[in-house]
Amino acid sequence: MVLDTVEYPACYRTVGCVGVVGFIPALKREAFSLILRKVGWLVFRSVSYGGPHRVSMEETPGLSDQYRKASPWPLFIALGVPISELGLVFNIFPVAVGGLLLFCGCIAGILQEAGYIAKPWTALSVMAGLLFLAGAGVLYGNLLVDVDLALRAYALITSGGILLAAVVAGKLFVPKRGITV
Repeated sequence: MVLDTVEYPACYRTVGCVGVVGFIPALKREAFSLILRKVGWLVFRSVSYGGPHRVSMEETPGLSDQYRKASPWPLFIALGVPISELGLVFNIFPVAVGGLLLFCGCIAGILQEAGYIAKPWTALSVMAGLLFLAGAGVLYGNLLVDVDLALRAYALITSGGILLAAVVAGKLFVPKRGITV
């Protein structure tokens, strides 16, 4: 028995739930998408949400037809930087590099899962460039301060190099598939 059927605006339909809980994440997603389109990042494609979505009292609040399962990416994003920092604190270089690779790879994965990018290679190459720049900045800053930051700089630069190699290998060897939405 349907008690109330109401048609909600697009920001509510995005996450498929009613009220403030569904409205705020949808608003953030729309704002982020508009900002990226305004900046001119062609890496990100627009996401279409389909026609009007009818919400009734029988539906489970907080769940939608678009998102059927929880994403594993946020957990690994949250662990990437602390793992890298643990590697730096205990002077274990491969752990520091691995944490940065985990962090960057998961960011590319969550962007692809959310539908902002079709393939992760461009996002990974941008992150590799940012890691190179951050590493170069830390290496330059190491000359100006009394604290030894060389291990951190080398971890950033090495992570950027490995990401760049992964991007080249991915673009060359991963088969191209059609985009399914």
